[in-house]
Amino acid sequence: MFDDTEKIRTISTTVTEELVENAKLNLEKQGLTVSEYINLTVIKAANDEVKYINFLDSSEALNAKRDAENGKVESFNSVEEWEKSFNND
Repeated sequence: MFDDTEKIRTISTTVTEELVENAKLNLEKQGLTVSEYINLTVIKAANDEVKYINFLDSSEALNAKRDAENGKVESFNSVEEWEKSFNND
């Protein structure tokens, strides 16, 4: 079982300022800092105690899936054609 007794490694990630501030505010309500939360999360992952989070079940993802299943999507014959579509908006 892993714990946080000896810290010899640093983990970093890059996120937006808004995301960090929202995380700080929400975690503060639980009495945690972002660093403490990340540390606890990594410990849980190391101990195989992480529940799978399906990020593909958000309303946006489900709507996109529904659109794709109903043919309400653009399709392209090549990457070049897809890239050109960005300039046609």
